[in-house]
Amino acid sequence: MTDCGAPRAVRFEEATAATVRAIAGRSGVGVSFGEHPNVDADAQAQVQVQVRLPATTAQPGPGEIARLRGEADCAALRLRHHDPELHRRQRPADEAAGAVFDALEKVRFEALGARNLPGVAANLAARLDARCLAEGFGEAVDPDEVPASTAFALLMRRAATGTHWPEAADRIMQAWLQRIGPRVCDAVVCLAQWIEGQDVYAAGTQRVLAAAGFTCTEPDTSAHPSLPKNDRSDGAEAADADGSAKEGRADGAETAGAKTHEAVDSPATVASPPPTQAPAPAELGNAGEPVGAGASLPYRAFTTEYDVTATPENLCDPRQLLHWRKRLDDETAPWRAGMIRLAARLQQRLLARQAEGWDFELEEGLLDAERLASAIVDPHAGAVYKSLRQSDFPDTVLSILIDNSGSMRGLPIRLAAMCADIVALALERCAIKVEILGYTTREWRGGSSRERWIRSGRPPHPGRLNDLCHIVYKAASTPWRRARNGLGVLLDDALLKENVDGEALLWAWRRLLMRGEQRRILLVLSDGAPVDESTSSANPPGYLEQHLRQVIERIERERAVELAAIGLGHDVRRYYRNAVKLDDSRDLGETIVRSLDALLQ
Repeated sequence: MTDCGAPRAVRFEEATAATVRAIAGRSGVGVSFGEHPNVDADAQAQVQVQVRLPATTAQPGPGEIARLRGEADCAALRLRHHDPELHRRQRPADEAAGAVFDALEKVRFEALGARNLPGVAANLAARLDARCLAEGFGEAVDPDEVPASTAFALLMRRAATGTHWPEAADRIMQAWLQRIGPRVCDAVVCLAQWIEGQDVYAAGTQRVLAAAGFTCTEPDTSAHPSLPKNDRSDGAEAADADGSAKEGRADGAETAGAKTHEAVDSPATVASPPPTQAPAPAELGNAGEPVGAGASLPYRAFTTEYDVTATPENLCDPRQLLHWRKRLDDETAPWRAGMIRLAARLQQRLLARQAEGWDFELEEGLLDAERLASAIVDPHAGAVYKSLRQSDFPDTVLSILIDNSGSMRGLPIRLAAMCADIVALALERCAIKVEILGYTTREWRGGSSRERWIRSGRPPHPGRLNDLCHIVYKAASTPWRRARNGLGVLLDDALLKENVDGEALLWAWRRLLMRGEQRRILLVLSDGAPVDESTSSANPPGYLEQHLRQVIERIERERAVELAAIGLGHDVRRYYRNAVKLDDSRDLGETIVRSLDALLQ
């Protein structure tokens, strides 16, 4: 028990040490501040793992306390969620690639703690803010002034937690985004879905490094000569055959002399003699939901090697794009005039909300009728004018995610394309950025993923067995006039196959988390439950549907993005809290406008 009469610094250190043990889930953790452990010889003999934190001052202030708590939380999360031996085996031998690999792993275990513990998230954020200020990120203008490991760590932190990087780092991170390009950014966003499993995440990190142009030479495996090469390099198959993604194996796996790396450096270090067995944390599914005894298997993909993220320009040449655009206009002509009127009404309502009232007693502007007499009596009288005050309309981005499954073929997909097209133009005029996305699969009933599973001997519970195709019809940063031709590709029936909604929702959500707007809204247009025959036939019943529910619950719980859905002919209210069912697809335009009017209040 803490002595209330002890100095403030001592009480703080004792409370911090207790917090480290609680978060790490270990009682045998010794915590020292500065160079020497603050425990007696008998207590030191019981220490299994030693955590060293920076020394505290006699009277630590709020800033110092927040930073030190961040160091402590980081060290505790490393103990709970990080396996240093696995990390050493997977780490690239190239030093530049290894530094980024270390930084991304640190983001992984910190994100796991920040996701469920708001206090930990605040402490880690305060620590990061202090570091960015101390290292002068605000004055940096050239990407080379900030290490690649730091830039990739900030990018991954945003993708994994939905938290924007510190304001001091904003300018230099925009420069880094220009350098690495959208392909690498998308790879980072995809990697964020694997943070619960260190082994799969490590393999995915190597793919991100390769996409970014790093030299990913083989990691050192001399200590494990029996480790098969395939198990070291292929992340999707590195997960156990029963489909479980092992999280937090460091709870009983830190070994003496294990080499740890930290590219985003922290003064906190962990020295780990062989510990006794400690309780393991709950195994987590892909959406971050605990999976206990008797529950379904965590969601996973058998392989992501054949998944693609495409744009209309990848799918068609310019002449075909013009063809599809003309066809979209022709086939939606009967409904287009009505939809334009609805969109114009929405635009007027949004613009009207920006006018909150009048400012009076101004030196210039419109003459105030109530002060007209004063102006007549004294022509030199000042402050007799008024001006309409414009509010700062919330910086907003909207993502429209359209189900491109075969069941949407015909009128539903045509109306969805037309509505997304017209709404995007209307909202762009209100300074609201709009992204239009679609999701389908590359093949019917599995593709290369399923063939690979068959060649592997059909292991049980393989996870998702189809090749995903995610399509960016219009990026949020692309003006409507440049993207309008690509929207016609939605009418290409050859694209409409099966639908894996959970992963598509995660993809769209994480794209929004990468945006810097104040408000982020995700509107889903779907006609029912996820359907992928190859996956459903090789996994437990309801495998895809359960994952969709977990993803929706996570998005609605974390509240970084406002989520809404419109069901076309099917009731999606059993999945989404904020949802509308349409029995007639021809009502889609009015429903979209009404939903957006409510969301953009």
